[in-house]
Amino acid sequence: MRQVVRIIEWPYKLTAHSKILYSLAVSPDSKLIASGGDDDYIILWNTRDGTQLKKLKGHMKSISYILFTDDSKRVIAGDYGGNIHIWDFYRYEGILTQYKPHNS
Repeated sequence: MRQVVRIIEWPYKLTAHSKILYSLAVSPDSKLIASGGDDDYIILWNTRDGTQLKKLKGHMKSISYILFTDDSKRVIAGDYGGNIHIWDFYRYEGILTQYKPHNS
């Protein structure tokens, strides 16, 4: 997996989360930021003006990581419960949910 570090100027505050912020990702086209944390939400932000575009709920545990797909159209997010969701930010919905396998 290719790792890329993106640095952008961000003069805005991420105040929409009600609890601790754990994860942040910048889209490959640098137009979007996705944030996630202890409130179990993923929030999509516009990098041009800092506006909140969408607040998505689907995780049942704190968001532990977020990454964008190379085309900037989807976000893959994992939570501390071991669950993975793929979010389509243009349709603003989850398109795939993979719950951690249980050991039986």
